[in-house]
Amino acid sequence: MNNLTEKRGFSVKSLIIALLVLLFFVAYSGIVLNPRTVDMKGKIHRGPDPKTIIWAVTWVHHQLLNDPVNLYRANVYYPHTNALAHSDSFLVQSLTTLPFRLLTDEPTVLFNIAFWIAFALSGFLMYKFAYHLSRNLLISVIAGIFFAFSPYRLDNITHLQYASHQWLPLIVLSFILFFLQRRTVWLCGAVAGTWLNAMSCGAYMIMAVVPLGLLIFLLWVAKPLSWRRFGWLLFAGVILIVLLAPFYYQSWKAHGEAGTEVTDRELFVFSPDILDFAKRPKYMTSEPYSILPEKIKTPYFTLFPGFIASAAILAALLLFLTNIRDENPEKKDSDKGLRAALTVSWLAGIAAALFAAAMIIFNLFLPPPGPVTDFNLVSLAFWLLIIAFAVNALLSAIAYRRGMLSENSLLLRIFIFLAVLNAVLSLGPDVYLNNIAIGQNVFSLFYQVVPGFSLVRQVLHFNTFTLLFAVPAAAIALKRIENLPQWTYWAVIIVLFGAVAFEYRTDMSRDYVEIPLDVPAVYQWLAGEPEASPYIGLPLWQWPHHPEADRMYWSMYHWKPMVNGLFSYPPREYNKLVRKTAVFPSRESIQYIQKNYMLKYIIVRIKHYNSAQLAQMEELFSQRWSKYKLKKKWDYFWVFENQAWNDKYYYAVKPPQVIQTGPQQ
Repeated sequence: MNNLTEKRGFSVKSLIIALLVLLFFVAYSGIVLNPRTVDMKGKIHRGPDPKTIIWAVTWVHHQLLNDPVNLYRANVYYPHTNALAHSDSFLVQSLTTLPFRLLTDEPTVLFNIAFWIAFALSGFLMYKFAYHLSRNLLISVIAGIFFAFSPYRLDNITHLQYASHQWLPLIVLSFILFFLQRRTVWLCGAVAGTWLNAMSCGAYMIMAVVPLGLLIFLLWVAKPLSWRRFGWLLFAGVILIVLLAPFYYQSWKAHGEAGTEVTDRELFVFSPDILDFAKRPKYMTSEPYSILPEKIKTPYFTLFPGFIASAAILAALLLFLTNIRDENPEKKDSDKGLRAALTVSWLAGIAAALFAAAMIIFNLFLPPPGPVTDFNLVSLAFWLLIIAFAVNALLSAIAYRRGMLSENSLLLRIFIFLAVLNAVLSLGPDVYLNNIAIGQNVFSLFYQVVPGFSLVRQVLHFNTFTLLFAVPAAAIALKRIENLPQWTYWAVIIVLFGAVAFEYRTDMSRDYVEIPLDVPAVYQWLAGEPEASPYIGLPLWQWPHHPEADRMYWSMYHWKPMVNGLFSYPPREYNKLVRKTAVFPSRESIQYIQKNYMLKYIIVRIKHYNSAQLAQMEELFSQRWSKYKLKKKWDYFWVFENQAWNDKYYYAVKPPQVIQTGPQQ
């Protein structure tokens, strides 16, 4: 029986099972993420990113309830009117947590709930994907656990956007079912999933272009569309563009303002080492993980999928390597040329994998004297690996079209090809081994020719797509245990669940810190000021300094527009402003602000200045040329008010223009 082409109607039993599985993943997520799902109020992960994300989610809540038309006119980077577009909008995460505001309006609680939802939905939607492939509930649940709670994903606990890849299984499954079942309704799932993914994480939208494009192409070869179905596919694409255009137009404008361009240094920092695929996870506490190395190159994440998941993925690879003959006895004496080509491509894949492994082992024991970033034997090995698996996937699509392969055999080969491709792409422009570049990587070509790739900083997150395709391939492989005797089958299932329960033990309290809930007096005072009260907080900082994240976080309690902000890609002139104010307190810095930014207040965080600087500050602001005069003092803040302020200036002054070809360093 073909699992995917078989059309199944709605039943109450299937709905009840789906709800029970969803509840399981909600409960299991609560256990794995504990204490982040129990002790949520006033606690977040250490660092600036959680505070800026909390700010973004709360801002979207605020605008959706008060002024949805001006969603992107965030209160940071004043006077820019589309400041939210300089970062992910977190629109979907905000919508999913909005109902919980009926229970609490504490931002830290809603932030932690957003992670809980993302993990639970990731497990559930991968379960649905795997169930369509295997029709085995227990195997599909295990696949959901592999995808939702992989060590790599748990390491993303600080970045809500990268932890929100729950929509990707929905997209892939919808496209597969559209091609194989010929039901146009599945295009609705593909459009919905793509929109949800794009509005959850912009980077995932860009990264998805290559694997989804290749998936659609291979499915088209396997089962070509009629002109009518092709028309529906084009129509779905148009609808998706229309739905995304209002939001991504703002992002396009913002990137133009920022002169966004990923630097070589950023690509280096966020390109992992090959050994990061075996790096010890941060939050997994099971004993086997102690054998893995703790530190390699990447300062943030392990790419290790987990021991049991790795074994299941290896089983899928072995199934691919042993399943090279046609599966339809009626085709035994036909298409001999295609069968021969399939065998050759299969052997080429094995040879390329062995060649790549040999190059890695050779460079591990005999590393080059210095970094190698040119095309060499290592580069050739990775290219041959990709080409061999790509050719096999293409030939498999042709073989399926001619009735030689089953659906699962076709999808197994496609999934393995796409998993290998994304694993290679996740290494970045150069292949690093033990902190030494040993050759140019396949990513370099994609970086040059694929639109949007130049905006991807954290290339290691291509590993998300490695998991997206490797896990369902593992589910196909695990389905083979159904062929065992019944008692053996249940013994294996019990052992699998026991092993998963043992391995997926976590300690999520690490770096989970308490933050103050009492709003500082200066921000309480700002909350009582009129809406037209734009200000700048000094000293001004750039990423990755935390004070700007603090300012964004506390601005949730007053929402007054401020010049400050902390995004990876700020407006171009913001970097110039940082340089100009670096000498504050000085006449030059104060006059630059007066000339280029029409503000009501300058709020100084005085703990960053010594007594001599504070005396100089008071003296400078008291002079006649200064429009700003001291208004209020607190223990940690001084406020200077613009004596020439008029509400008509609000959003009326454009910041200075900085002409340049790229981001300022």
